[in-house]
Amino acid sequence: LDELDPLECKGVGYDVKLGEKNPEQLINGGFMLTLVDSLSTIGVIHGEDALLTYANKFIKTFKGFDIDNNVLTFEVNIRVLAGLLSAHDLLVTVYKNKEYKGELLKIAVELGDRLLVAFDTETGLPAPIVNLGTKMVKYGDQ
Repeated sequence: LDELDPLECKGVGYDVKLGEKNPEQLINGGFMLTLVDSLSTIGVIHGEDALLTYANKFIKTFKGFDIDNNVLTFEVNIRVLAGLLSAHDLLVTVYKNKEYKGELLKIAVELGDRLLVAFDTETGLPAPIVNLGTKMVKYGDQ
């Protein structure tokens, strides 16, 4: 699942309608949200080797964002997109790593393309929910 419940030491999902914990639902996409969110922190605290280890773990298991799953626009933007971009930036500009070939940036671009529909609204306010597979937006109980 996407998040870790530190007290239970188990994965957690959320029911988007109720806002309650639901271990059966992967509302944030099911793509290792906590790991991606913490990549840059791992890089700053533990260094380049640790960052590469965890980034490579994500890259090797990542199957793409073409999934029929509703995600919360805000959460995925600030945690997944930002996590991918900041880890990419650390590897390129701070560590100047020669082994890294920009895989995290390519994944971030794919995600960004899928999230764009959330920002193309009549009001200019982003839609709260996006289905990454269909690229359809949702508003609450729709």
